[in-house]
Formats: sequence, C-alpha cells, structure tokens
Amino acid sequence: GNCMNWIAGHLVTTYNAVLPSLGEEVVWDGSRTEIYKRGSDPLLDAANAADFADIKEAFAACHEKVMRGIGNLPGERWREPAPFSPGNNPDETLETLLHLIAFHQAYHVGQLGLGRRLLGKDGGIK
Repeated sequence: GNCMNWIAGHLVTTYNAVLPSLGEEVVWDGSRTEIYKRGSDPLLDAANAADFADIKEAFAACHEKVMRGIGNLPGERWREPAPFSPGNNPDETLETLLHLIAFHQAYHVGQLGLGRRLLGKDGGIK
C-alpha cells in the first residue's frame, strides 16, 4: 500500500496518461506525475507530495476531460491500438484500456474510502 496522497495523485496520473488519446490536454505535466506513477517509490516525505487540495482539483478536472473525451470519441477509434498497455498486452485497444482504467480508478477510490474511515471520517456516501 501507499499513503492517501500517493493514491489520489496516482488517480490523476492515470487519467492524465489517457487524456491525449481522447483529444484532451493533460492536467499535470510529466514532472508532477513522476512520483505518482505505478511502481514509483513509496511517498515517505511530505515535502515531495502535492497539496491534497490541488490533487482533488486536478482529479475533478481530469475526470471531466475523460468523460468529455469519451463522449466525443468516434466509434471507429475504440478499436485503435492503445497508446500504452499497463499489462503489456500487444492487442490492447483504446476500448480495452478504458475498461481497465475504469476498474483501476474504482479500485483506488475504494482504497481512499477505506483510508477516510481509518482516519475517523464519515464515509463519502450517506
């Protein structure tokens, strides 16, 4: 596991990586995403972390862009080769990548929900 800051930043980094393929501009530049990439070192020094409020704002912006990009994606583009494949699948398409990202985001949002409860905060859904 990793800290909640890393998990939230990782969600932004994941969305950010697919935005160009959806015809949208990235929210964070590459230097900001480096510490939040899959396989990066654990985030142990708060001085290296992005402000959590900035991460929440970036996530909201990324999510809006992903939803808009998906909505504007022509049907023929879904079967195009993906720009990357987290599982190194040589047959990865934009469609299969987006399915994977949807699962990935839900998984990590669930971790954040558990983290909130461990901190003594109310659940996000009432």
